[in-house]
Amino acid sequence: MREPRDKLAWIVLAAALVFFGWRLFVPPAIGIADNGDFPKITGPFWLGPAAGGRAAAEDHDYYVRRYVRSTDFIWESHVYSSEDLFAWCAWHLSRVFERDGAFDIRWMGFVHLAAILAALAWLLAAVRPLGTRVQLATGAAAVFIFGDAAYLAYLNTFYMDAAAFAGVALMAAAAADMAIRGASVWRVAGYTAGALLYVTSKMQHAPMAIACAVLVVALARSRAAIAAAAVVLLAAGGMARSAPASWRGEALFDTVFFEITPHSRAPLADLQELGLGEAELPYVGLHVFSPGAPTADLAWSERFTRRVPYWRVARFYAMHPVRTVGLLWWNLKDFAWQIQEPGMGNYTRESGKPPGAEAAGYWSGARGAMLRRLPWIAPVWLAAVIAYALWRRSRAAWVCAALAAMAAGEFAIAALTDAIETNRHLFIFHVLTEVTICWTAAWAVAKVPTAKAPGREELQEGARSARR
Repeated sequence: MREPRDKLAWIVLAAALVFFGWRLFVPPAIGIADNGDFPKITGPFWLGPAAGGRAAAEDHDYYVRRYVRSTDFIWESHVYSSEDLFAWCAWHLSRVFERDGAFDIRWMGFVHLAAILAALAWLLAAVRPLGTRVQLATGAAAVFIFGDAAYLAYLNTFYMDAAAFAGVALMAAAAADMAIRGASVWRVAGYTAGALLYVTSKMQHAPMAIACAVLVVALARSRAAIAAAAVVLLAAGGMARSAPASWRGEALFDTVFFEITPHSRAPLADLQELGLGEAELPYVGLHVFSPGAPTADLAWSERFTRRVPYWRVARFYAMHPVRTVGLLWWNLKDFAWQIQEPGMGNYTRESGKPPGAEAAGYWSGARGAMLRRLPWIAPVWLAAVIAYALWRRSRAAWVCAALAAMAAGEFAIAALTDAIETNRHLFIFHVLTEVTICWTAAWAVAKVPTAKAPGREELQEGARSARR
């Protein structure tokens, strides 16, 4: 006979499958238009838009659902990501049902959704010892929040952050399991798999490998945990080194000339501190898409990367803490509230929706409106979560605090190392923040007292009183 908690877990999973599947697969299915990044993933598979060529794929008003395999779309960007693994699985699954090189982007939604549902199932199993109410609160919060279009639409895309989303979900579920039911080799292995998907999804997330490694060692305290930490750190190091120098040069160019120096009273002094000089003064205020930006020359970008390594930028921020805090506040105030990607259509052209139509973000819209009015809420929330963990000193609280610290790290990296499209690069910051909200919802429900069921002695005393 199944326990009520087992039945509840199946009900929550079924609800998630129906709700998520309806939004992802049933027309008009939601996704996100391509901003030009898709070919980094689709190029090695020779995939491109079925009609209209690359121009159709980069139309921000709609996303393309049908792709075809053709030599016209071969491109090796030399940018590697764990999203390649999801694309490989989706491509080979599609071969069973489709022919002539056709590919439906909803196969990406299928494989991404499988990872998310696996993480949800694992999380429900992890919180099972805490009781039915906690299990229900955890599942309901996760389904409600991550069913929002701001998060779910990423699954029907080739964006690298979709892999990071799946990795964070698996890693958080495994960490919760180790905190509640204890560490095991299989739980450490599952955590490692999630962490690898996360830190190797794109270069932006690679620095978070340090936090991932510390957390698994703190939870498991075993040789397996140490080995897992080493694997995650090595993979992140390889990810950082694999990124083309020209690509890193573009991000550095935006950071130096579009974020740091335009807000400076002495831009030349800043350039000299960063290892540059008067020759680069004309670039102040430009970004990589500006007319006249030298980053169109790949050789120039590679030389620029050697001249301004990331450690020099980090040192600059450390030596100017007031300006650094000011930049963080500016990004928080202007970009953090844009949880749903602005200006990027969520529907296909065939859906009949108007150009640029966005799916309703019932949760992201409300939370984004709050962040727009009260941007300080985000850092206060994360600080409160960490402070509670310091006071509580439980393994589960420490996991929540670690995820909050990762969220803060994601925000700092996005705000200080990429000066354009910052709102899009804050996606995993929001995902991690939402995980802490789900965690807090479960904790709050666990703290609500329940009426104690009468024991055997109380029942016997009640019967005697009735006879009297």
